[in-house]
Amino acid sequence: MKRYSLSAALVALSIILVFFALRIEDFGTRGNVDVSESIDVESIQEQNALARADVEESVSEIVEISGEQFAPRGRFSDYEVFDRRVDWDGAAIYRVLYMLRDDDPRMPVVFLEERYDSSLDSAEPDLVFQSAAKGDEIMFDADSEKVDPVDFGTFLETNDWTISWRSRLSGYVQVRLSNPTVASFENAIERLGNEFPNTIVSLDHLHFPTAIPGEYSASDLWHLEQVNAPDAW
Repeated sequence: MKRYSLSAALVALSIILVFFALRIEDFGTRGNVDVSESIDVESIQEQNALARADVEESVSEIVEISGEQFAPRGRFSDYEVFDRRVDWDGAAIYRVLYMLRDDDPRMPVVFLEERYDSSLDSAEPDLVFQSAAKGDEIMFDADSEKVDPVDFGTFLETNDWTISWRSRLSGYVQVRLSNPTVASFENAIERLGNEFPNTIVSLDHLHFPTAIPGEYSASDLWHLEQVNAPDAW
């Protein structure tokens, strides 16, 4: 009985060894398969080349414009530009910042921001945004509950800035800068905000008395002049 059991065990062991030998041979055969036969390498390389060509073509279609090609539009066209910076987003939008000078004593310096769309549909950049503020003054809430008056005074003196106007109804003041440029104007706003984070710092946005409505006709709407409407505009 023991002899038959031993024989059966040897037969089972032989079958197992043959099975593993066949599996090892099968794995070896698979490892020698040429991957290039199962993957279309040439097709993938061709697709990558076409994709790179499309990217290069789209980049070449973007035309960069020098800063000298931009000039203030509208009522600012006659203002003297004494500083300018052009920011480009790498696509179609140009952000142009100007410092302008004028003879008007009420606003001798103007900080002007214009944005232009230079998409391929336009022969030249289109003005899509315009915003103006006083270029030598910044609005600042100097409420004593938010800002220490002594610290504020010291900060102004250190930067050679002064207060040109104080509100009688609130803590707002106008901080006047000396010899402003685009960079120094932006820097002043940032520094005031960082030094006094609990208050409000903002541009002194302009409302122009010469911004006459486009549909206005003096000959047809003569009665508006009788009430000084153009001056209010």
